[in-house]
Amino acid sequence: MSRERKIETEKVDIGKAKDFFASLRENLHEKGSPIRFMPFVLIRSCTGDNGTRPLSCSGPFWKSPDIWTAVGVPDVTPEIPPDQVGRVVAEKPNTVYAHVWNLGLAPIAGVKVEWYWFNPSLGIDDAHAHLIGTARVDLAPRGFPGCHKLVKCPEAWVPVMENEGHECLVARISAFGDPLSKSHPWNANADRHVAQFNLTVLDPNEPMLDQVNNPEWKGGSINIVPVNQVGQTFIPTLPKLVAIEIDLRTANTGRGGDQVTMRILDLNNQTLFTGSATIAEGFEGFSRFNISSQGRSVDIGKPLTITVQDTSKNVFHWKYSEGNTYRNGNALFEGKPFESNDFYFKTYGKE
Repeated sequence: MSRERKIETEKVDIGKAKDFFASLRENLHEKGSPIRFMPFVLIRSCTGDNGTRPLSCSGPFWKSPDIWTAVGVPDVTPEIPPDQVGRVVAEKPNTVYAHVWNLGLAPIAGVKVEWYWFNPSLGIDDAHAHLIGTARVDLAPRGFPGCHKLVKCPEAWVPVMENEGHECLVARISAFGDPLSKSHPWNANADRHVAQFNLTVLDPNEPMLDQVNNPEWKGGSINIVPVNQVGQTFIPTLPKLVAIEIDLRTANTGRGGDQVTMRILDLNNQTLFTGSATIAEGFEGFSRFNISSQGRSVDIGKPLTITVQDTSKNVFHWKYSEGNTYRNGNALFEGKPFESNDFYFKTYGKE
């Protein structure tokens, strides 16, 4: 004897269903971006990029916020670098990253991420692509943890000097059911699967800007007479110190120029360098003190102090900024920390 199976049903409340989908739309719908019920992978080409092509957001597409670098090989570099793009030096290993996204409402597994470098003067296409490495990643649905990830390339990128250092990185993302465009597989402006970041590769034999405090000037400055004992601490990240620049202004006219002396002190207040320059009255800007063309060896990560003084003529002032604008040091006045101020300066070094 057959037995009929009873299936219980529940009447759907149409009003509640409409409220549910309205809430879903409100929480998941970005302005100008439709709700996508399939996986929808993306590497952004600019802030606010929601995958719509051609790009609708402002800013150049060749400065992707989703391509990152860090100095060193992948085995030792952090999972999240402190800066998006650090100092990239030719012949030195670097790690490249890609911040990848799934804006669809379905998860996707085995997403392929690729990294390449190009000499843009030759073209960004198959013929001129230099593969750095590839990785795979799984992405959760949009709105869930794991729907976007910063992916580290497992292979190091060792840049070479080409095109006067003007080079570019390209990252691509693709998956089964969400592939690269066949018509423009390298064009970030036309394909959401592609992102590009143009950068400058530095020559290891040339001086490089290392530390800097140069925000918009608000008018703060102080005289550099010896009794004031003004200075600025900083932390070098290059092993050889080549030059220092300090931002001076003529504060008192009618006294002629003056000789300005700069010293570099180590943690034990031992002098590593002393240099002087005669500066003409009326000068305003960064005055450069060259230490050595080959560079003076310093300890990376250990604080150094710049001290500056005139001959007591009180012609020049050293500009400073408020609000701790340089995070790795502090301005000094009378040999002590000068509140939350920092003097304007730049340091140059070599590998």
